[in-house]
Amino acid sequence: MVVLSIGVQIMKTLFCIVIPLCFALLRLSAQVQVYYFISPTCPICTFYTLEMRDCAADYAAHKVEFTAFAVGPLLTDSMVAYFRKEYKIPFEVIRDDSVHRRLNATVTPEVFVMDHETVVYHGRIDDSFVRVGKRRAHVKNRELRNALDHLLANGAPITANHVPAIGCIIEK
Repeated sequence: MVVLSIGVQIMKTLFCIVIPLCFALLRLSAQVQVYYFISPTCPICTFYTLEMRDCAADYAAHKVEFTAFAVGPLLTDSMVAYFRKEYKIPFEVIRDDSVHRRLNATVTPEVFVMDHETVVYHGRIDDSFVRVGKRRAHVKNRELRNALDHLLANGAPITANHVPAIGCIIEK
């Protein structure tokens, strides 16, 4: 009877050690995260949805996790759900205004590349837009992809870790 009690106690201890360890390893597997600030009412965000879907698919094998944060005081859950469904966004879209305040995101779309909760790049996705309403014919610089490639290859952030994003101003 005593042996059974010790055996149960050992199993309980192992269970308490193994389960949290598994969850910690799961979190480590997605150490690089891309936070993508969007607004369903911003035409520049609708333009970038295809690029962000492609980007998420291209980096899935590297365990880069994408999360979109829909921001704006007039947004509703149904607007966000419709936007995600309409544009077939394959990653989580959360209606949340607190994260953009913490990171100081100012426009949509704006991305933040996080490595273990440290911002290693933030700003524009690429140089498609010269200014609001004015688009380039051809993309020359893909800052988000360059930042991810550099981080994954070198384990360190790029030197130019901020390029101002062009988009719709986030209302506070």
